[in-house]
Amino acid sequence: MTQPEVINELQRAMVGGDEHLMALIPAMVKRVIHQGIWRQCSDKEGNPFKTFDAFVEYPLYWGLERSVDRLLNLCCESEETQKLIKAEIGPVATHREIGNGRGNNITSTTVRRGTGSLYTLKRLKRDAPELAARVAAGELSANAAAIEAGFRRKPIRLAVCPHCGGKL
Repeated sequence: MTQPEVINELQRAMVGGDEHLMALIPAMVKRVIHQGIWRQCSDKEGNPFKTFDAFVEYPLYWGLERSVDRLLNLCCESEETQKLIKAEIGPVATHREIGNGRGNNITSTTVRRGTGSLYTLKRLKRDAPELAARVAAGELSANAAAIEAGFRRKPIRLAVCPHCGGKL
């Protein structure tokens, strides 16, 4: 199966580094998501991608060979495209589940763990989808949603002593 032409153009724009092509990336990504074009693509073995982020991270020629964070950075000029990307990414794999359809029976997940906003959004998509939708829409930060969902605690703010300026 050959790649749709817009996917080939997007791959060229991301790899080439040409300023004119780089400026077109948000519009191309928007089209790929709106029209579901990424769903027509498959991996090296011919398996369709289960999630948008699996497609983004899969090596060229079949995927975009970029991290979702990098794709968000490339689309920083378009808030609308960033919202679409955040809405389209899949949830983090559940415990002992093979993640993103790219793992094997040894790996438990292909998604990194951590405290980053992208991982937090993926976890919210899995465990608190209503909060994830608010994050993707830009109504709430990933951290605030994680606190509301109970994944994190609200940080403790320490006041500085006005007399000594915080010195002991």
